[in-house]
Amino acid sequence: MQRPDIRRLAAQALFIYLPVALAIAYWGFLASDRYVSESKFVIQNTTAEKAAKIDVASILSGGGGSGKDSYMVHEYILSWDMLETLDQRLNLRAHFSDPTIDFFSRLPKDASREDFLDYYRKRIDVQYDQTSAITTVSAQGFDPQMAQKIVKLIVAESERFTNRVGHKAAREQVSFIEGELDRAQTKVEQEKRRLIDFQNTNKVFSPEVDTQSISALVSSMEAKLSAKQAERESLSTYLNDNAPEIRQIDAEIASIRRQIAAKKAKIVGKGKKQALNNLDADFQELKMRLEFGSNMYRSTLAALESARIDASRKLKHLVLLEQPILPETAQYPRRLYNIITFIAMTLMVYWIGKLAVATVRDHRD
Repeated sequence: MQRPDIRRLAAQALFIYLPVALAIAYWGFLASDRYVSESKFVIQNTTAEKAAKIDVASILSGGGGSGKDSYMVHEYILSWDMLETLDQRLNLRAHFSDPTIDFFSRLPKDASREDFLDYYRKRIDVQYDQTSAITTVSAQGFDPQMAQKIVKLIVAESERFTNRVGHKAAREQVSFIEGELDRAQTKVEQEKRRLIDFQNTNKVFSPEVDTQSISALVSSMEAKLSAKQAERESLSTYLNDNAPEIRQIDAEIASIRRQIAAKKAKIVGKGKKQALNNLDADFQELKMRLEFGSNMYRSTLAALESARIDASRKLKHLVLLEQPILPETAQYPRRLYNIITFIAMTLMVYWIGKLAVATVRDHRD
């Protein structure tokens, strides 16, 4: 009966007492303290009405932030770009690789870039609350000051990233419309110059106005011609065609007809480039192109103002709700919790193993 007791004690020593003793030694004395600093912020749209005022109720209700923007910041915080900035500014690799840190907690000095990033992500926690739109970021450091510095720099870089993305989108939108406005203005100036050159070349202000005035003159001359013809008919009733009065009125009628023909020829002369109808057609085309360009310019100018207002609304800024704290006590490792959990898991594994062995022996028997 003594040999089974010795075997049982040896098994318990190997699978229970020794692991528990090592766990107590590590978490009780060897494991390095890790301090945690935390900060909370929300990403809010910038508006002209709220530039100097923060709507706390809107923030707490989730109306001030954008989930898409918060997720972008979340990914940026856990990216290599952020880690590289932290390492350059705070010498983070040296801090995590400090020889005074216990073996299992520190970063190997020869860790690759990928291993460094994985280690960093284990020491950084980013949580986004969809209800309140609040992002909580916490960082672990092996001394309180470093933990606080990490969170401060993460918040500062996140704000810079948010502003950079928002400003870039706003600038691109406004710059595009400004380019269209410049092109529209150049087009208007060109069409205006063409219209002025047309007027100077043809020595006419408005062929349309000239046509209307000549048409009015022709109408009055035709009325005068009708009156003269009526007068001749009246004279011819008692005078012959060779009478001086008849010959004089015939001369007046012929003169009026020549004037009417000349005026009409000026309006619709066949094959004449300087005819008013041709000039008016060209003039109307130039005028229409100028009006079209002016309308485009006014529309683009209105679109620019609208784009600037819309761009200002799309600008984001980071509202800090909780400053990064300087921790006073180490939050990790949770020594007593880890030891108790390890003992419970060890006992459970031991008794499961013992039960399995007993079951196998029973089947053999």
